[in-house]
Amino acid sequence: MISESDLNDTERKVLAAFRAGDAEVNVARAKVRGDFLRGLFLGEYDEKADYRGTCIVDAVINDVLNLEFCDARFPVRFRDCLFAQEIKLQQLICPELRFSGCTLKKGMDALCAKVAGGVILTEANAMGRVRLAGADIGGQLVCTGGSFRNKEGDAINAQGIKVAEDVLLKSDDSNSKHVKEFKAEGKVSLAGAKIGGQLNCTDGRFQNREGVALNAQSVTVAGSVFLRRGFKADGEVSLVGADIEGQLNCRGGNFQNKKGNAINARNINVGNEVLLIRNFSASGQVLFGNATIGGNFKLNNCKLTHLTLAGANVLSEFQDDAGIYKNETGNDIDLNIDGFRYQRLNATKERVENRLAWVGSMSKGDEFRPQPYEQLMKVYREMGHMNWARKAGFELEKKRHKQLRLNRDHKRFVVLGWGWWMWYWILRGTIGYGYKPFGALMFWSILLIGGGFMLFKGTFPCPEPCRVESAPCHCMAPSDAEVILSADWKVHGKPPKDYPDFNPVYYAVEAALPVLPLGQTENWHPKIPWVRWVQGVITIIGALVLTIQASYGVGVLSTRWKDG
Repeated sequence: MISESDLNDTERKVLAAFRAGDAEVNVARAKVRGDFLRGLFLGEYDEKADYRGTCIVDAVINDVLNLEFCDARFPVRFRDCLFAQEIKLQQLICPELRFSGCTLKKGMDALCAKVAGGVILTEANAMGRVRLAGADIGGQLVCTGGSFRNKEGDAINAQGIKVAEDVLLKSDDSNSKHVKEFKAEGKVSLAGAKIGGQLNCTDGRFQNREGVALNAQSVTVAGSVFLRRGFKADGEVSLVGADIEGQLNCRGGNFQNKKGNAINARNINVGNEVLLIRNFSASGQVLFGNATIGGNFKLNNCKLTHLTLAGANVLSEFQDDAGIYKNETGNDIDLNIDGFRYQRLNATKERVENRLAWVGSMSKGDEFRPQPYEQLMKVYREMGHMNWARKAGFELEKKRHKQLRLNRDHKRFVVLGWGWWMWYWILRGTIGYGYKPFGALMFWSILLIGGGFMLFKGTFPCPEPCRVESAPCHCMAPSDAEVILSADWKVHGKPPKDYPDFNPVYYAVEAALPVLPLGQTENWHPKIPWVRWVQGVITIIGALVLTIQASYGVGVLSTRWKDG
């Protein structure tokens, strides 16, 4: 402590202002010694005084201000001052810390400091590391409009910090004619921080190329996180494992890290919405793998190059634009939605085809990822869009069918592989894998028309090699021997009036539907081999189709779009 008799005129002016209880004292760029300031804040000049605290304005402090391991009696307040050396505040206990508009040439070290009020660094200019790791702040941490530079390491290190209210790393827009930007060159770390209010980085500039620009891993925020409206990060923004009770708002934010992660929000937990909207852009990976989002997840009017939602769970609605999945050259972006779950979609009829392409992007080449289809079916069904759910299911089975052909395990067992492959073709052609049950009607129509046309030839004159005396002009003959020997048949080639006439269409229907007796196959039979073969094929196929249809009806061949 410098004795009061050894104080210079400026220091006496400051001491007098403290004793008078003045709100501030302006020393007009005069020099003030660090040892004097230490004794002043510790109350060594007036041990019994109860100062409200005075803000020292426009001072120059060339030596070290050292308040390490001290218990300051008064708020430590400076404005527009110059500190030539590092400010040492490790484990300081004090009512308030304020360095508004100050220049900190060597930075500040407030490791594990305990401040009852706020830490105010509004429009501060720090040219070295600002260390707040482990600090306990009873008010706000305000760095609005500040500039923090430490290209070789941390610009701001606030790991494990506890802040009762807001953390503001944003631009100062209080003066509409002069907006001063928050800038950080070097890493800003809030890893493990506990924030009682919001984390607001609106219009902030964070730069740490090819490294982490903003590290908020495992941060806990009672309010919302704002990385919006002019926010720009050149380097990774990490929110891995963060727990945010409010929303994550990145509206209009710009995230650049082409060779790595633009936003890494794996395992994040957001209580409200996630907003990547209104000219949001990210060049690099945007990762929300295994995230839990309590509100809506909105991806509208934004530009992306890579997006991972694998394992994420949106407890409300997922809203997006179809166009965001194409890059500037018209190619598909790098997308991973395997395991992505959501409760609702901004579903429109026009988007169904886009959705099918969206989920289908996970199954390319030898890759087969059924979960995206299953999830889409589930949501469409719960929203009441049953036709869309069936369509998604049909596309899923088409992918599965294709995979059977590509699956190497089946190639080892040729008979088994071909058997499964053919079975899937049968299911596809009859009941559309169970998602188009009335497809069997079309199948039967083709079968009956084709079969009936071929059998219809049985009413025309029989080829010469097949003619016999008892039926000189027909390939179809009655099954009753008495009818064959009758004069009507021998002479006229017609059965007696009391015998059922041959009808090729009815004959095909009965052949295709063995359970439907029409008296045709019982009373008539083909006399030439190829017609008998046609009848046999129609009967076998018809029985198979009937069995498949019945199995579907009773639930043996059930489908996920219907059963959940």
